Amino acid sequence: IRLYSGLNGSDNKYTKVEDIPANGEIAVPNDATNESRALYLLQSAGLIKLDVSGTALATVANIKENPKNLK
Repeated sequence: IRLYSGLNGSDNKYTKVEDIPANGEIAVPNDATNESRALYLLQSAGLIKLDVSGTALATVANIKENPKNLK
């Protein structure tokens, strides 16, 4: 997983998902398609769990588990 920020392009501070600290902040795009894609990527990395039925686009409202309390 590569983390991107809006200011400097990418943040290589964390090379492994396990290194992302509790209460950290992860930026996701603010358009519906890319926000959903980013949330599904975070889910596949094990950072969050989503509750989305069918093939609906995910939003932050669909986050059902966030064990690291990421913002």
